[in-house]
Amino acid sequence: MTVLKTTVTFPVALAVAVFLSTSIAYAQNSPVMEFSSVLTSLDVHHHDGRLQLEDDNAALSTVFLPAGSQFDVVISQAGSKQPLHIQPMSVSRSISVFNRVEARGRVKEFKFTTQGDYIATYRVNGTPITVVPFSIEFQKNDDEFDPKTHVYANGPWSQFAYLFASVNGGPDANPQICFWVRKKSFLPNPNADHYTVELRKAGDVVAVSEGGSSNSKKWQFMRLRLKHPESKGGQALKLKEVVDGQYDVLIKRNNSTYAAFRFRVKGGKPMWHPRQASDFKPRTQYIVPRFPGILGTHGDASAGNMFWMERLSDADAATVASSTPSAKTVSKEDRARWEWLPRSIDPNRPFKLAVTEIETRNDTGIAAGEDLIVFGTGFPTGVNYMKVGDTEPREIPGGGTYNSKVFGVCGSKIVLVKKTQLVIFDTKTNKLTAIPETDVSLYNVGQQLLATNGFLIGTANRATAVTDRTIIKVLDVSGDVPKIIPIKNADYLDSEVTSVSVDAKRGTLAISVRQKKLIAAAKIAPLANQYVFDLREYRGVGPQQIFIEGDWVTYADEDWKVRLLDLEKGTPKAITDQAFPRSGNGFFVRNGRLAVATTAEKVGSRYRFAIGDLAESPTIIAGTGTSIEGTSGGLGMGGSAALATDKTVFIAGTPGDSIGVGEHLQVFDGHQWIAILGADGKAIAASEVTTSVGLLAFKSLNSSGKTVIGYATYGQRVNYESTSPAAATTNMATKKTKSGPLKPIKFETENIYNTKDEMDEAVLAAMLENEATMLTAFSQAFGEEAAKKRVVEQVVTAFKAQKQERLIDEYKRRSKCVAEKDKPKAMATATSSDADTRSVEAALFGQWRLQRFVASGQELPDEMIEAVRLTFAKGKYVMVMGGDIETGTYAINTSVLPHQIKISIGVGKNAGQVRHGVFKFLKGNQLLAAYATNDTDQPTHFTSTESNKQLLAGYKRVD
Repeated sequence: MTVLKTTVTFPVALAVAVFLSTSIAYAQNSPVMEFSSVLTSLDVHHHDGRLQLEDDNAALSTVFLPAGSQFDVVISQAGSKQPLHIQPMSVSRSISVFNRVEARGRVKEFKFTTQGDYIATYRVNGTPITVVPFSIEFQKNDDEFDPKTHVYANGPWSQFAYLFASVNGGPDANPQICFWVRKKSFLPNPNADHYTVELRKAGDVVAVSEGGSSNSKKWQFMRLRLKHPESKGGQALKLKEVVDGQYDVLIKRNNSTYAAFRFRVKGGKPMWHPRQASDFKPRTQYIVPRFPGILGTHGDASAGNMFWMERLSDADAATVASSTPSAKTVSKEDRARWEWLPRSIDPNRPFKLAVTEIETRNDTGIAAGEDLIVFGTGFPTGVNYMKVGDTEPREIPGGGTYNSKVFGVCGSKIVLVKKTQLVIFDTKTNKLTAIPETDVSLYNVGQQLLATNGFLIGTANRATAVTDRTIIKVLDVSGDVPKIIPIKNADYLDSEVTSVSVDAKRGTLAISVRQKKLIAAAKIAPLANQYVFDLREYRGVGPQQIFIEGDWVTYADEDWKVRLLDLEKGTPKAITDQAFPRSGNGFFVRNGRLAVATTAEKVGSRYRFAIGDLAESPTIIAGTGTSIEGTSGGLGMGGSAALATDKTVFIAGTPGDSIGVGEHLQVFDGHQWIAILGADGKAIAASEVTTSVGLLAFKSLNSSGKTVIGYATYGQRVNYESTSPAAATTNMATKKTKSGPLKPIKFETENIYNTKDEMDEAVLAAMLENEATMLTAFSQAFGEEAAKKRVVEQVVTAFKAQKQERLIDEYKRRSKCVAEKDKPKAMATATSSDADTRSVEAALFGQWRLQRFVASGQELPDEMIEAVRLTFAKGKYVMVMGGDIETGTYAINTSVLPHQIKISIGVGKNAGQVRHGVFKFLKGNQLLAAYATNDTDQPTHFTSTESNKQLLAGYKRVD
């Protein structure tokens, strides 16, 4: 959790030190080759094995070459002192201490005729200055009708890369990643490979590169410029932004991992490779740290520093590719402070209504907190507040400068917005705390991009304005000093965020992105990952405010219908059949209660509200309104709604230019809507109703027709003794709700993301967890043996009530409350004598795309599996995983359910191994399979857990 900090300026002296590296080379002034130019120039022509010592598009250069020197290059076999070839070179133009050397006009042809290890020795006056070992490989074409042989050079090209930074750019230089690639192919013009770079720090992608392509069969030099990811603004990365720490350079070829390198930054300066040290021995292996500029390779006129890196192992590269930032844990003490429960409220406290003479405006906002109400006084700026019992408004220091529509309340603290900056005002201490815009800077000043709940504030930020470029940040304002919690970016831009919601009780947040039709959710912890839910197949997501409570996100789709997204299952469910009107706030959620205006209950131009409980039955259960004399009994084009913490529902009119004649304050008594009456016995005109704990606030009209603040204090639950409007002023009482130790678990139709076996495991795990809780409670009352019997009876009853009798035996087999002698025997595998092997195999034929992969209970992210393709032919299969290919044979057994498959791997990393599995087809051209991770086990269920060590794979047909 990050405490507010001041911005640290990049030290000028330190920045200059990064670029004054020529002194390193001058410390040892014996001549040496510039290594980058050597790797770009040295190669072999693939079609005939002819040696290449210089490249047409690059300069072979040396440094500290004495005047009048004789220069040549010697090719010899490793371990032999006998030269195979000597190529004299001419020394041409120079810049400072760098010279260009070339063989033009003096070329002596040499061809490699045998494979093996070789050495290229660069000499000055017969003395070696740089030695480069490499090997020659002959590759023959397997096609007997096109019997070609290609010659390739292997060696340091694939093992080295470097970070380049221009000298002239200083601290603002745009770093670039430089490396060498090639493509082995017998095709005359093979398809080009596409390369990109990710710069990662502690698993977080801090920079990406523009793309580069190559289909060259010789080594080709790549220089890719780094920029911030699109989600962090997409601007060019600056060297000064590469702060201290360890960095991983992940190079991808065609979106699959190609190679990984690593470097460190210390004291604001990238660290040199050990071979770049001025006193490195042997001198023939020294790497020059300076790029010479216009004399040097690649036609780049800018001189710069080169920070060389060596390639990591394939295993380490895989780790880098799969790494994500580790979210820091949040202490229980911090979590306990987040939820705002300011005081216990007497449940029998009477409902006390007041309409004040404190003026506000219809075009501004209103919010309620701990016995205080915040409201706008002008447009577009101006904010005041009042406390319960006040007859005059209270001023906020500089209140006239704050946005009058966008603000929030966290207990006794008011969250204000000045342009794009957040300011926290503590009403108890009168202290203002301005949050630096380098930490929090709102992308767009919209109410839906500033969410408050308890003592948490959720914000959507302009990535290029904040130092760490994280879009979503949560502020904890429970203490004297606000704490900032950055959430790791997901695949969307700051400008695309539609709505933010936070849940202080559970420590979760949700973000909607209408443009990309997704909702993302995360635990609130520093650098926590966001889990993205694609809603394209569920009519997307609309522009309205979303609400997160625990594992549920309630939102509106593009058809303006309310949906409930279960974060555990990932599947949204429509909970209204009718769209709500496109005005007002449409719907509101609190404590598992939904209030929504519905077009199904339309009276003329007016819409009526309905309510429902999300947890018990996510459907609308009431849609009637109360007739008020002189009105239609409706609410006016959508209206506004508010829910108290005890699920009491209040409704009022639509926010707008004025409060309409038919817009009245009403409350739901559990059966119908009842108008709340004023002291004169008439219905209260109201709009923009809002609530906090025990406090209701709204806008109303005074006797002069001016817009003023109205409010009411009350207990936990409104319990009306009659249905008359006058009953709204009666006393308050609590209402008991149904509760029990067992909560039903409901699931959607089975698919590759939500299999029947996984559902069963989730239900059993929940029941076994409940069993442990009940056993402890019952044992204290009835003794252990009697308690066990009662627990089993209750769990079995719950299974039957949920129509899940099939799980009872499995529960008893796992239960600690059932004696071993009483446990049911395991059921035999069901058989299917009518299974048609040929039809099942025919259904397997074709290409499948991997969409889900779980290993030992760990779900792999989409980016790691999206390129995997599996093709079945008769008895054979081919699996393509990025640049890797696995082939083999398979056999299926359809005489058992689920059907079994045996995989025999012929070619690939696991060649020679056998895997047993089960598979089945699902709706929507989907295939589900579970595999054992050894040669002997035979899976029987479609699950992957830490204990069973199985692999679960879900595929979707491509062809």
